[in-house]
Parts: sequence; C-alpha cells; structure tokens
Amino acid sequence: MTVSHSVSCASCAEVEIRARAWIFCRVDPSSDKGYELACESIFQLVHGKEVTFLTRLEGEIGILADAVGLCKTLGGK
Repeated sequence: MTVSHSVSCASCAEVEIRARAWIFCRVDPSSDKGYELACESIFQLVHGKEVTFLTRLEGEIGILADAVGLCKTLGGK
C-alpha cells in the first residue's frame, strides 16, 4: 500500500513499540518505503514527548487499543 500524504487518525491509537506503550497520532510515508509513526510518550520518564518511529526499523508494533485508523493506513483489516 502506498500513502501519498500524511494521515491523522480521528482518535489516537495506543501502540506498543520497544516494550513501552505510546499514543499514536500520525503516520507519514518514509523514504525507505515504510512509514514514520509519530507517537507521544505515556510513560513517566519522557511523558508528553513526541517521538517518530520508522516501521522498517522497529520490527513488530503491537496495537493495544482503538487502532482502526492505524490498521487501515498500514494495510491491515
């Protein structure tokens, strides 16, 4: 699936990346034919900080809650 522009979900999804829970807020296509996931931290050490993860580098990304927009964007069901 190709995404030609930024996509924001109407309601953010909670995802698990690197054994931590994050709030997913936006997805953009990346130059490596994957996606850039903009996420906000919900754990105390860096609470409220936005981080960008590259799907081609992260391996498995767990979907924890309310992720319909994320699944559709990444080609899921």
